[in-house]
Amino acid sequence: DAGAPPLLGVDAFVLDCSVPWPAALLVSRRAVVKYQLAFRRIFRAKRVERRLLRVWTDQQAAKRACGRGRARADLAPAFLLRQRMLHFAQSLVQHATCDVVGARWARLEDDLAKAPHADAALAAHDAFLDAVLRDLLLANHALLGLVAD
Repeated sequence: DAGAPPLLGVDAFVLDCSVPWPAALLVSRRAVVKYQLAFRRIFRAKRVERRLLRVWTDQQAAKRACGRGRARADLAPAFLLRQRMLHFAQSLVQHATCDVVGARWARLEDDLAKAPHADAALAAHDAFLDAVLRDLLLANHALLGLVAD
């Protein structure tokens, strides 16, 4: 499409890996795609957070330049909105990395240590990936449409 904006490098960035045997038994191509979906969501959320932080930093300089006059009062709602957007983006990244991936990863490590055979390890890994995708709102197609990139 000639009218479409050009694809940026960060938009084309995709994690991929080649897993040697016997680990390849646990990390199938389907599992790699699930990891790609999860980390793409986290990567984009972190990118938005960094952009908002840059805007917020510039906004702080503008606040100082405005002083305490009428201009600052007029801009106060915009300043507040940007601050709330930044807080939301930071909370989203924190939730995705620590509350979802970090907590689920710790549970996966425990499950893998207790797995009596390869099938149990495979089931634990699949459950981990499915839970991560669900918690990142990537498993429900109706929700996915609401939070799509």
